[in-house]
Amino acid sequence: MELKEITIEDLRKKSEKEDVQVIDIRPSDMFEEEHVHIKAIQNIPLQELPDHLDQLKKDQTIYTLCNRGNSSKQAAVFLQMNGFDATSIKEGTMGWKEKYPNEVH
Repeated sequence: MELKEITIEDLRKKSEKEDVQVIDIRPSDMFEEEHVHIKAIQNIPLQELPDHLDQLKKDQTIYTLCNRGNSSKQAAVFLQMNGFDATSIKEGTMGWKEKYPNEVH
């Protein structure tokens, strides 16, 4: 099983053309404090992910997001192991904030 990753730029372009399923896996307080403005983003903290698999669409790629892109890799691998098409977002919210500061609230 190969870990798939996407750049912030490519995800941003994709989200402008189609609905994307993005999961921010940071703790809820971090998500509330600062999150990326993108359609269909939801917060499911990494440690709670196993309890929420039934809320995710198996017929659509899931993009995982964290602060810097490390934990999102773990989440993507976990989701792949559970039958989902999952891709980690490189550089996380920190990279997004650098490139698109007006899209992080």
